[in-house]
Order: sequence, then structure tokens, then C-alpha cells
Amino acid sequence: MKKKIGLLIYILIIFNINANVYENYQNAKKQFENKSYEQAKFSLEQVLNEVSDYDEAKLLYFKLKYEVGERFDIRLINDEFFRYKKDSAATIARLFYDLLKAKDPIKKDLFSYLLAQNELNLLEVVYDSMEDKTPFRDNFLGILFQKKQYKKIINKYPVYSFVRKVEEEKTKADNFYYSALKKLKENSTEEALKLLKEAIITYPENSIYYIKIAQVYADNKNYELAEFNFYEALSYEDREDIKVNLFNIYYAQNQYDKAYTIGKDINHLPEVREKLKSMYYNQVDNNVYLKVIAKVNNEILADKRPILTRRNISVGDTFTLIQAQTIIYDPKTGEKLATRTIPVARVRVSRIEEKLITFTIVEEYMVVLADREYILGMKEEIWI
Repeated sequence: MKKKIGLLIYILIIFNINANVYENYQNAKKQFENKSYEQAKFSLEQVLNEVSDYDEAKLLYFKLKYEVGERFDIRLINDEFFRYKKDSAATIARLFYDLLKAKDPIKKDLFSYLLAQNELNLLEVVYDSMEDKTPFRDNFLGILFQKKQYKKIINKYPVYSFVRKVEEEKTKADNFYYSALKKLKENSTEEALKLLKEAIITYPENSIYYIKIAQVYADNKNYELAEFNFYEALSYEDREDIKVNLFNIYYAQNQYDKAYTIGKDINHLPEVREKLKSMYYNQVDNNVYLKVIAKVNNEILADKRPILTRRNISVGDTFTLIQAQTIIYDPKTGEKLATRTIPVARVRVSRIEEKLITFTIVEEYMVVLADREYILGMKEEIWI
């Protein structure tokens, strides 16, 4: 008899808990619909604390977080993301991946919600996780087509009706492209640019269109737009000729840092190697050099003319004399990356004459030698 009473009490407790959970969930739904998101959040957390695998509540919690602006980048998801991230992005990501394990009716609701939000990256993951994709196929491929993700349709979801639509768009774009080539032969550059832009708008995943429009801009010395379009082409196809074009526009503008960076991938090409050598020879050396003409006791004399062309110097100014010790080169390109130096002495300007500067040695870390060239460091600033 006691066992029966205990079982009855247990059933009543469970029923009462479930009733409370259901009531809180229904309250949360109403609060969500009324956009009372803070109240809905509180109700849903109560529900999920009681029943952690309540998929409907998880789905509503995901929608709530999305509505208040919480997002995560699915491209950044990995084991470390979940292991170390504890912020709102990690919370909504965990909810999303839990929902992928739910049954199709829950995923159908999630799919419809993400479709309405135009959230293509997450939508694709939900679609891929469904056992029966047929009811959702046209909606999903429709939004891929609308977003002009044509390569994804052809390579990953090759449904005939959509592949045919993609091919029709490609034909339209090619017609714009070939018309542009004809206009270029007629020296109608502006008309050609308009047609190339139409080709890109119609079928934006073809690197050829970007390469051609970038070449037109480069030929007309519009290097900024040329650079942009070459990089767009590179985002669709990793081609050596695109990198050569980028290298050439940087070389033409004396943008050596950018040229070195892109040149590392193509320095096996003779034309690139020759230009790299030319750039190394033309590098601007920003160091100011001081050649010691004579040393008398604790004073050194130097020719002031090469110094004053690069620095403003007054009596009383203090500098560090530096000696170049090791030059570091890039083993791949031969580019000079850095010069390792060591301090030799602290010197102060004591006299400025017609063609000479006299420095007094304040501290000597190494012996300063006559007829030796040193680098003149930056002037020491006096802080008051």
C-alpha cells in the first residue's frame, strides 16, 4: 500500500512539473510573439532548466536570440570554438547544432525561419541535415539562384531545372562579355566597361570578367579599380596570371611592399624576377650615414653636407652612433628585410662650421674609428 501511495505521489509530482514546464513554454511563446523578449528569455530558461532536451523550447530560444541580434559565423566553428568560447555567439551556436539533431518537423520550422531571415549559410546546413529534402528543395535552390551562387548549384546541388537556369544566365553574361571585347577593338572604352559590368552583375562567379575589366582599368591607369577587380578574380580562381597583373600594377606605382608580397608566389617567372631585382636596387635607404673624417681626443669630425640634407641639426643635439652588423634577406626573393645594428657611442653636436660638424663623445660603448662610416640614430628628445 505504501509503495502505491509513493508511486502515486511521484506521478503527481512529475505531472505537476510537466504542467509547469508546458505553461512556461506557452507563456514564452506569447511573450515572444508580443516581442517581450526579456520576459520570454526568462520563461524559456526556466523551461530548459527543467527539461534540457525540450526541442520546441530550444527552437524558440534560438529565434529569440536571433531576434535580439545575437549571431555567430558558421565558418569559424570548430572544436576550439566550443571549448573556449563562452559568449553569446557560442550559446546560439550550441543551440543551432543541438537543433540539427532534432527531428525533421523541428528542422522544418527552423528552415522556414532562416529562409524568412535570408540567412543562407545556416539555411544550407539545415537543408543538408534533413533526411527528406524534397519538400524544401525548390525553396532552397531558389534562394541560391537568387543570391547568384551558381557554382554551388552546378557542383553541389545539380538539379536539372536550376542548372538550366544557371546556364541561361551564363549565356547572357558571355554575350555581354563578347560585345565588350568588340567595343574595346573599336576603342569604345566606356561602352566596353558598361558591358563588362553587366556581365559581372549577370554572372558574378566568372573570374574572366573581372580580369578583363581590371585590365581595362589598369591600361587607363585607374589602378585602384584594377586592383579591386583583380582581387575579385582571385577570390574565384587562384591563377598565376592574376597575380602577375597585380604585381605589375604595384610595380608601376612603386608600391614595393605590396609588390614584394604578391611577388613571392610568382618569383620563378623571369619577368617578375627581373623587376624584383630592379626594385631592390631602387629601394630607398632611410638611414643617415656619418663618415668620421678625423678623431681628436673625445671629438669626431664629419662632413655636414650629407647629414643636413636628411636631418635638421643644432648645437646641443644628442644622437647615438650605430654600426650595421647583420643584414637579413628573404631567402625566397632576396629582398633585404632588416639590418641588425649595435650602438657604438652617444655623441653631442658641439660645433657646426661651413662644411664640418664636430661631435663630442658623451659615452663610448665601442671604439669610434676614423675613416669609418656609421649610422646616425634619431635625435634624443628631452622630456620636461
